[in-house]
Amino acid sequence: MFLEWWILLVGVLMLVAFSIIYLLEWKHPRLKLPHVDHSLKLYFKGCGYVLVNLFTAWLMASYLFFVSKYVTGVFSLITDNFWLQFLMSFLFMDLIMYWWHRINHIVYPLWKFHELHHEEKELNIYSTFHFHHKEIFISTGWKTILFPLIGIRPESLIIYEAVFFSVILFHHSNFKLGFIWDKIVGSIIVTPGLHHIHHSVNITESNSNYGSVFSFWDRLFGSITLYRKQQITYGVDPAYEVPENHGKLGTEEE
Repeated sequence: MFLEWWILLVGVLMLVAFSIIYLLEWKHPRLKLPHVDHSLKLYFKGCGYVLVNLFTAWLMASYLFFVSKYVTGVFSLITDNFWLQFLMSFLFMDLIMYWWHRINHIVYPLWKFHELHHEEKELNIYSTFHFHHKEIFISTGWKTILFPLIGIRPESLIIYEAVFFSVILFHHSNFKLGFIWDKIVGSIIVTPGLHHIHHSVNITESNSNYGSVFSFWDRLFGSITLYRKQQITYGVDPAYEVPENHGKLGTEEE
């Protein structure tokens, strides 16, 4: 198994990130959400989700560590430099998560699982955990095949999962970052202002802003809808029941 002392440190940092975002959402809400309860019970439940996420990342990292003894990945063929492999692995995982998210909106059978995540009428930190178990199962399945072939390093996977988890907690949260700061931070990573648009009932908006960690993938692939202080109605438009409505791009608006 892939065991390193710093994995425990990563777990602590993930708990700290969850706690900070939880507190910010509670004390500085973006919107007044009457159905959101910031109780200690839910806080510790969220901490449990954090630990489960770390555990599953550790299992995948251990799998990659084992398979790497028998399979030489593409990145290992390109370079034997650890840090270059780490960087390529990190960027590749975020790129592939962008496309996986986008495919879930294009391929109708996958959308029927992903739709659960979009059904909520209010977004908050706990929306991060609201996914269909079959979507998670399918996602895990293709990763177990693709990641060893590409040569994803187990260290990269642990760090990426920690950053990925922290950022999606942040951009699903009901934290009021402020328009100016949202624009500044959103030029690099996905912010609440950007991601909440993705949960809009408007099909054009919900078919945009697919990024997980970095926001530049949406800019690069033409699927960005910029944050404009617009009022957002959350949920799923009934037109999504028609497969041909899937995959339409959002348009960049100033």
